Amino acid sequence: MTDNKQQSVVSWFLKELIKDGYIKRIPVLQFQKAKAMHKQEIENAYNSGQQIPPFEYAEQYYKKTFPDKKKN
Repeated sequence: MTDNKQQSVVSWFLKELIKDGYIKRIPVLQFQKAKAMHKQEIENAYNSGQQIPPFEYAEQYYKKTFPDKKKN
């Protein structure tokens, strides 16, 4: 069995901020909350995948679920 674990976007982003010197310490509570929110997003997307064609409406689903705050 292969290990398909990937780094979450939340973990990657935090590491990039540290590497580039934007932050010196990890805000642990906020990091944990962001990871939990991302996990919930992935679970919701996976669970709702049974209700819509997998790729046909992906962009529309994303725009509806994560609206661009700048446009509102």
